Amino acid sequence: ALSIGVIVDDAIVMVENAYRHLADAQQIEENE
Repeated sequence: ALSIGVIVDDAIVMVENAYRHLADAQQIEENE
């Protein structure tokens, strides 16, 4: 059960990092 929670936590972190990366890329494109 604990391993599933760790996998879910990792997945959430990965999604948040990917979303931040996409948001930053969009901001950079708008600034140019």
